[in-house]
Amino acid sequence: MARPRTRVHAPLGTILMAIGCVVVILVVAAVFYWIPRSSSAASVPGGGPPSSGSWVEIQSYELTTNYETTNTSDTSYLAPPDCSSSVCPIYVVPGENTTIIMTLEDNDSISHQVLSVTFNAPFSVVATTPTLPVTLAPNVPTVFDVEVQVPSEPAAYIASGTITTK
Repeated sequence: MARPRTRVHAPLGTILMAIGCVVVILVVAAVFYWIPRSSSAASVPGGGPPSSGSWVEIQSYELTTNYETTNTSDTSYLAPPDCSSSVCPIYVVPGENTTIIMTLEDNDSISHQVLSVTFNAPFSVVATTPTLPVTLAPNVPTVFDVEVQVPSEPAAYIASGTITTK
């Protein structure tokens, strides 16, 4: 006579523990998936770096204007952009790029072109948006994104440079 086959069942506690482990793994994976990822090139405006470490700190930037043409008045037609307290200081991983957003306004009665935006060493301009040259209409603010590579040496800097117009 053949013996009936019996099926061995895992104890209920083992099944619940396995399900619990799977749930914990899924929750941990979801948390890591949805935590914002920080880019090493991202800048952290105001208030200091998010954690201790070695950063390039851009305390401010000072851009002078090189006028290749005269204007219709006796005054400079382009006010240099400033790094307001809501933007500066900027903290960047040494040697990486950051984007500096600046607004330029032509205060003359005629249009002028921005030919270039440069930062002096140890900074260097990687790109601008919009791509230069750009014509500024009189009394209309134009926003520029200037992608800048920062020095590889961590320290506090005041970035200086030149805006060339005509």
